[in-house]
Amino acid sequence: MKEVAFHANDIRGLYPKEIDENIAREVGFAFSHYMEAKKIFVARDCRLSSKSLSDSLIKGVIESGCDVIDLGLMDTPGLYFATGKYSSPGIMITASHNPPEYNGMICVKPGALPIGGQELKDLKDYLHAPKSNKPGKVYNKDITKEYEKHVISQIKTKNLRPLHIVIDAGNGMAGKYAEDIFSNLPCKFIPLFFKQDGRFPNHLPDTAISSNLNKLMEKVKKENASFGVAYDGDADRASFVDERGEIVPASCVASIFSENILKKIKGPIVHTALSSQIVSETITKNGGTPLAEKIGHTFMKSRMRKEEAVFGAEESGHYYFKSNYYADSGLISSLLMYEILSEEKQPLSVIASKFKKYYKPEGIEIRTSDRKEIAEKIKKWCESRGENTKEEFDGITYKYKDGWINVRASNTEPVVRINLEAYDYSKGKNMELQLITFIKSLRLKP
Repeated sequence: MKEVAFHANDIRGLYPKEIDENIAREVGFAFSHYMEAKKIFVARDCRLSSKSLSDSLIKGVIESGCDVIDLGLMDTPGLYFATGKYSSPGIMITASHNPPEYNGMICVKPGALPIGGQELKDLKDYLHAPKSNKPGKVYNKDITKEYEKHVISQIKTKNLRPLHIVIDAGNGMAGKYAEDIFSNLPCKFIPLFFKQDGRFPNHLPDTAISSNLNKLMEKVKKENASFGVAYDGDADRASFVDERGEIVPASCVASIFSENILKKIKGPIVHTALSSQIVSETITKNGGTPLAEKIGHTFMKSRMRKEEAVFGAEESGHYYFKSNYYADSGLISSLLMYEILSEEKQPLSVIASKFKKYYKPEGIEIRTSDRKEIAEKIKKWCESRGENTKEEFDGITYKYKDGWINVRASNTEPVVRINLEAYDYSKGKNMELQLITFIKSLRLKP
């Protein structure tokens, strides 16, 4: 079993160089033995390689003697729902927000409990388990209706107003459900790219990158919509655009959601080290307890369960809900935004404005094959910038009197990600400019 595709939160890599049908079969076989399961849910996204990987994964599962409940094409939150409602493990074939040449697998315990890190790598210890003399069986199951009912149940529909909403499914899995869900609500929705296409021809599936929201922004302005939402490839993320066609930063969304949820129920809220300071301030102001955690669904969900957190948020647009088996969901996030705008009776830009207290630009992403070396050079620059304290938590964060800079090499891609925040707008612009100037001076390997 190749370990190059095994990461902290899932199994993911370039297809077929780093992940292929043989790995999928081995994972299916090993995971079944590891879980000592009688049945396992399997679902897949619409990537071009997903069907073939799913078929091989299923072969591995039934070779162990375990039955398969094949859910077919589904978004990742739908697989979480199945494992939560029916208390059985599951595997999702997806590379989430990554470009179309990637694919992967997310392994989930009963109750939507994540598996990651060393636990994933330990699956190889089960490859030599005996094959069953009685292979498992494959059953096809369509849970679309009950899943959509669950999604809608997460909000109070009686107070919804007839808002205009632009929905960008990005040719990903959200398009399978969004029409059914939103057509049963008192809104006018304008669909963008609802047809599933694993090539993602209209824009790449990473909605945390602003350029992938350009068509949504244009459509919101053209239609005079109340807001717009975009989902990534497997619909576990959501990114928002206000009525002016401007992106609402994820920390603002996290603050809006935190304020709303804490009005209903008090408790801890988990966020990442990359969140704006406004997130923890909003949580505290509204009677909650802010808790910082590492990036990634494995870390977030585990911490939320441990602390019995009522909500969780990442800067990438993952929003986690206690009532959703502590799992993330792009669809539920968009419905919550719809509910909040209906109740507040104010434009999204106005609601978001009170959370734009600090200067926090979009993160900088550097694609390079020598990401560790480049990350070290950037860290040295951060050290030399001025007096600071270092916090080694999810990369390294350098804290200065006027703000902070976080440097982190990606676990799944040849990428270095840099995020910063300043407590003063002009100082923040200067900090960002200095950093970009230094990055441009580096020699990057393709």
